[in-house]
This record gives sequence, structure tokens and C-alpha cells, in this order.
Amino acid sequence: MYVEESSKKTNDVIIFSLMLLVIWKPTPTILLGESLGYKFGDILLLITIISILVRIKNIINPMNLNYIFLVFFIFVEIVSLFFSSLRLPVILDDLFELFRPVLYLLIYLTVYSLVNNSIFYKDSIRRVYIALFIFFVISVFQLFNFLGTKNIMSFFYEVSKSRTFDTSESIWRLASTFTNPNYFSFFLAITLSFFFSGILVSENIKEKVWNLIFSIVVLSLVLFTGSRTGLVASIISVLGIYFVYTFKTYRKSTLYKFISIITFFLLMIFITFYSQDFLNRFERFSDVENIKFNLYVRYEIWFEALDKWKQSPLIGNGPYKYYMDTFDSNYVLMLYRYGLIGLTLFILLFFFNILKSIKNAHTKFSLGMVGVNIVFMISMISAISFNFIQLGAIYIGLVAVQDKIIYLNERGKNNIEYKN
Repeated sequence: MYVEESSKKTNDVIIFSLMLLVIWKPTPTILLGESLGYKFGDILLLITIISILVRIKNIINPMNLNYIFLVFFIFVEIVSLFFSSLRLPVILDDLFELFRPVLYLLIYLTVYSLVNNSIFYKDSIRRVYIALFIFFVISVFQLFNFLGTKNIMSFFYEVSKSRTFDTSESIWRLASTFTNPNYFSFFLAITLSFFFSGILVSENIKEKVWNLIFSIVVLSLVLFTGSRTGLVASIISVLGIYFVYTFKTYRKSTLYKFISIITFFLLMIFITFYSQDFLNRFERFSDVENIKFNLYVRYEIWFEALDKWKQSPLIGNGPYKYYMDTFDSNYVLMLYRYGLIGLTLFILLFFFNILKSIKNAHTKFSLGMVGVNIVFMISMISAISFNFIQLGAIYIGLVAVQDKIIYLNERGKNNIEYKN
């Protein structure tokens, strides 16, 4: 029994360490140059995952839809790369695109094989809270450049895209370790989903208070990223979690459904009347000209991608980057590279997972996953969240945790029914 408990805790530590590596994934472009610097963290993550898999005695090969989707993405990447090579010369960066779906599949297998009931141990949850607290503190240090944090971090993380050294009015934009303020805001929105679900579900008052404090801190950091998409994703994910929780908990009560709808409209009224004070403090959110300019640039990119997509509407143009390497939308990117077939399966992946989260929202983790799926589905409209490995790896890892928890719960129910 002791050996079994020790093994479970060891698995928890491995998952916890893997999470830290993903969050702190280095991009030392100053030390290694831009090309290798961006890939260094990804290669380090791949080596770590393979090392863990080698040490796992019983690798579980789950034949569920998420596993099938991830295997199919590898197949699609290989096929699209092959057809691209017939028409156009393939460069090293094109070949590197095959790395992503392989990495995601390995992450899924690793996390799924390691997760067990110990994921709910208080020690595990406490470690996660402490790690996130330290991460948020260092992010604040970076924001205000306490003790020269920006300069120190610049040797380990790419900062040219984060505007942390910008001398213009956007100097307050915060990217932390995610190289881009938008992607950091999406990560914050993911953590907010779990903190907010903790406020709703936790029975312990102390836990509710801590979740509330973390939620306020995270929302404040979202504002300092200056990401409009991140702010919208955060708000809609919180509303989505609230409504799913309310309808799940009080699904037989017409009164609570009515109260939920009234609460939504009151919130919208509050935002309408008091948004100006908020916008005056964070001018970027109310800069209409900047919003129009960003939309115009994105429209130009999207129309160009759609025009090229028409050349191969079913299977797309593959990962060939010579003509296009910027998309500002994961949906457009998937359509351009993998055609209607690839985009359809990509949308089905997220649709399937959000339905699964809603179905199992009686558990704290799945309730949080409702918000996570909403964050990704919204953020992918104007960013490549899933293809950004730091975020995509987090999503795949969380999906693997949810799948394993559901499997363990169903197996537990079956065992009880069998014994009875």
C-alpha cells in the first residue's frame, strides 16, 4: 500500500514538474539566435516528454476520440507536407511543423498514463497554488522592472514581441514568459477558469477566499497584458462557467434559471454604464483607431490566406511558409494548411471536448474545463492559440487529465455496480 501511494505521489510530482516546464519554457534568442532560440524550449520539452515515457512502466494507449484526433493530426501533417513538397521546395521550418502534432500526442499519452486519483490530494493542489503564486509575483516584477527583472529575463525569454522594452504608451503591456501579451492573457484566462470554478464549487470558506483572491489577481494581470481578445475570453469563460454550474446544480428549478438570465442582463447594464471609467485607465481598450487598424491588418491576412486556400480547398496547402507564415487566426491557419477536412476535424475536437466538459461539470475540474475550452475557441479567432506550443501543450495536458478522471470515475462506478 505504501509503495502504491508513493508511486501516485511521484506521478503527481512529474506532472507538476512538466507543468512548470511548459509555463517557464525558455526562448533564449539573445543567447542562441532567433532561429534556434525559439526552438530550444520546444526541443527541451520533447526530450523531457520522451525521457518520462521511457521511465513509465505501463504506458496507457487510450482509444478515445481525443487520441484519435491527435493521431489524425500527425497523419494530416505528413500528407500535407508530402503534397507541398511536390509543388514547392520544403525548408527546415516546414519540416519542423511535423514536430508539433507529435509533441502533442506524446504529451497526451504521458499525462494520461500518469494521472490517477492522487491528482486531488491537498499536497498536489497546494503545490500548484504556490507555483502559480510565484509565477504571478515574478510577472508583476517584470511589469514594474523590480530589481532589473526585465533585463535578467531577456536572456532566457524573447521580449521583442512583448513590448516590455517599448518606450511608448504601451510599455505597461505584460507578456511574462509567453513572448507575446495576447498569449499570456489567454494563459491567465485559463487559470481564471479554474479559480472561478473553485469559488463556485469549494465547500471550504478558506478555499473560496483564496480562489477569489487569485481570481482578482489574474484579472488584474489580464488588464496589464492589454489584450482585448484575452479580456473578452476571460469574461465569456467566467459567464459560461457560471451558467453551466447554475443549470447543472439547479436544472430542475425554473427560479434559478430565471435568476441567472436576470444576472446576465444586470451585468451587461453595469458594464455599459461603468465601462468608460475602466477604458480611461486602460486607453488601449478604448483606442478605436487602433482596433480598426488591427482588424484591417487581420482582414488583409485572412483574405490573402482564403484566396490561396481556394487553390486546394479539400486538403489545403500544407505547412509551406514561403508565401504565408502569419495568419492571426487558428481557424484560418487550419483551413489554409489542411483544407476543409482538416478544419472540420479541428472544430470537432474542441466541440467534442466542451460537450464532454459540460456533461461532467458536476466535478470541479470539468467545470473549469468548460471555461478553458471557451477561452481557446474565442482566442483562436484572432490568434493561433492551439499552434502556439506553450498554450497548446497546456490544453492537451488538461484534456488528458480530464479524460483520465472521467475514465477513473466511470470505472469506479462500474466496479461498485459489479460488486452490488
